[in-house]
Amino acid sequence: MEKLNQQLQGASRKVILLTAELVFLREHLLRPALPHTRRSHIEGILKQINPTPHIPESMLGWLNRPSGEAGLEPGRTYNGHLGRHLSWMRNFIRYWNNLPAHARNDAQKLQQIMLDTGADHPDIRSALLFLAQPDIFEPIPSTTIKRKIRDAFASRINGTRGERPADLDQDLFAIRREVAQEFSGKFSFWQSDVIQHWNPKQSYSESNDTDIDKMYEPRAHRY
Repeated sequence: MEKLNQQLQGASRKVILLTAELVFLREHLLRPALPHTRRSHIEGILKQINPTPHIPESMLGWLNRPSGEAGLEPGRTYNGHLGRHLSWMRNFIRYWNNLPAHARNDAQKLQQIMLDTGADHPDIRSALLFLAQPDIFEPIPSTTIKRKIRDAFASRINGTRGERPADLDQDLFAIRREVAQEFSGKFSFWQSDVIQHWNPKQSYSESNDTDIDKMYEPRAHRY
């Protein structure tokens, strides 16, 4: 964030506001990130504008969401790719704005539109797909983990469709629809009685939220 704020010095108001919104979207998804960390990142960016704009009440409410309640488990790779993510999101916005209205309104084509943007960054693409359509896409940024889950439950859906991003996500959707029927209440591939089927060496439960927060809290310096 220090590096980003240095790079934003002298940027226009529009660029700074857009950056703040993109950083917010990128971090709003993170289950372990602490509220004060997410808010401090947005406030640090907005300080580049004089006078500093107020954060809208609705966004303040979202920023104050306690850690551990919702979202995805990012890992250090996601946390360390801030610059790459912002570049990809910028390119996606440019590509999106140049599409005809009928293409932009077709939610089913959203994933392909993201893939057509240019050099792919699967973790931020997966994160934004989950934000846009949480009933269809999993809160999992890692393609490796998606594939691991899909392969472990492949027999439940009579085999897999293929290795394209769309194939992988459709397989996971079919697996969730099949496996979730066996569990009452909310279903997640990260709950302890599910994760043991695709990653028996790792366990996850609500009781270790504090440890996860410490593990994934973004480091202060990146250079």
